[in-house]
Amino acid sequence: MNEGGEDRLFSLDVSVLDEAGLGPMPADKKVAFLQHIEEELDLRIGKRMSGMINDTQWVEFEKLSGGDQSLVNGILSTQGDYKNDEVVKLLAEAAGTNVDDPSFQVQYAVTKWIEKNCPGYEKVVEEELLKMVEELKSRKDQILAETS
Repeated sequence: MNEGGEDRLFSLDVSVLDEAGLGPMPADKKVAFLQHIEEELDLRIGKRMSGMINDTQWVEFEKLSGGDQSLVNGILSTQGDYKNDEVVKLLAEAAGTNVDDPSFQVQYAVTKWIEKNCPGYEKVVEEELLKMVEELKSRKDQILAETS
């Protein structure tokens, strides 16, 4: 979960703004701008992801990401003793929660679903983030003027 309280499959930090040349943006504007970037990336990634799966999978993904407990439990049941997996514990800790948190369980199940149904998803995220950074670089002067 990111600082805005939204469940996401990725999270951005101010280094993205620095990379795009937006480091000088006022600190009070950075969090809101990062949230805007994350929302836009969600849309772009979702659009590309929709081309990777069929309609039935899309409906299942929507239900799963909406917290459908039967789907979440079904996926978690295939993960063995994930609650005692050190990597999973570290992921939960990094998210500021624990493995028993229902929100974390949904996010973990969504991640596992994507790994199974959308091979290459990480590459899509990387490509879309790189495109976004390039777009921000090309508009950095305008963005800095609008946020100062």
